[in-house]
Amino acid sequence: MLKHLVKPELTVPAHIDFLDQLRDFVTRIGKIHGYSNKLINAFKLAVDEAATNIIRYAYPKKDGFITIRALVKADSLTLCFIDQGIHFNPNSVKNPDLNHYVDTGKKGGLGIFIIRRVMDEIEYRKVPEGNELRITKYCDSSYKRNFICAISTLTSSLRPKYFFRMIFFLRILHLS
Repeated sequence: MLKHLVKPELTVPAHIDFLDQLRDFVTRIGKIHGYSNKLINAFKLAVDEAATNIIRYAYPKKDGFITIRALVKADSLTLCFIDQGIHFNPNSVKNPDLNHYVDTGKKGGLGIFIIRRVMDEIEYRKVPEGNELRITKYCDSSYKRNFICAISTLTSSLRPKYFFRMIFFLRILHLS
């Protein structure tokens, strides 16, 4: 099932001076695997937000490291951020009231919100290596949606024929 999984990684000091290296890592992964500039830019934005949060909150008064690992699959790219600092589950953060931000001129505090907006999944878990934040973007999700919508517009006599092809197609994508 995971035979086509590629897992390059990079470890850098948890310091703002190393954000460029994390962005460059994601750019290289994206270009090697033929992702669009739009997708690469979404990941760079998410990397900036995730790494900045780790730097500020996981290691507030000590030095540490961030490991970024890319899990490349046929239909998705997942980035794993691993640190050994103070744990923080981003799923416990509620989406902000943006009107409040505008009304009060508040700055900062939108990192998790931004990651949620540009990624398809965000997960957090404790692992033997430390804290792991996973962000995932499905590369062909719009293609799948368009395929399903196209089938729904077919006449009732053609739907079964194409429905089974769609199931077969989605099953192949899931297994790769």
